[in-house]
Amino acid sequence: PLPLPPPAWDAEAVQACAREVLRRLAAASQPLLLVGIEIRRCGVEHKVAQLARLLRVPVATTLMGRGLLAGLDAPLLGTYLGVAGDADVTRAVEESDALLMLGVLLSDTNFGVSARKIDLRGSILALDGQVALGHHVYPDIPIDALLDALLEQGSPLDRPAPPAVSQPVPQPVPRGMPEDGAPVVPG
Repeated sequence: PLPLPPPAWDAEAVQACAREVLRRLAAASQPLLLVGIEIRRCGVEHKVAQLARLLRVPVATTLMGRGLLAGLDAPLLGTYLGVAGDADVTRAVEESDALLMLGVLLSDTNFGVSARKIDLRGSILALDGQVALGHHVYPDIPIDALLDALLEQGSPLDRPAPPAVSQPVPQPVPRGMPEDGAPVVPG
């Protein structure tokens, strides 16, 4: 199959959208980036990490986006799993007053175990070539163009930088285990 041509987009609309997103983030007391699988599909992980560092905003991933930004020195909190996940990550996502969801699919896989409903009217959703901020919708805004505009216009928000999160050290997979009939239990 032939690749699709790049989508057409209006540079002025992208700039206006970026200004509105940055205003919302700047006005918030608990802004947060929630990133999903479309970030990997569009190849813009490095831009998201750069944006998080620039704005001093923590980042969480969705279940479908787990592993995004690994090794990119972003202020990564962890993976949002609702009630099934880490309480601090859940609280950060669900209590954010400016949740910028980048490439997040709104699905049961990502949000099915949420004890509280995330208020999408107060959230910003950049997905599938459009950006929705409550009742404002910007069509034909590619996520990479939006990220470029946010990086160009953005500056550190008036807040302390999120603390660096140490990534867990991967443990080697045990090999040569004896077959002894003992039950298998978590370590």
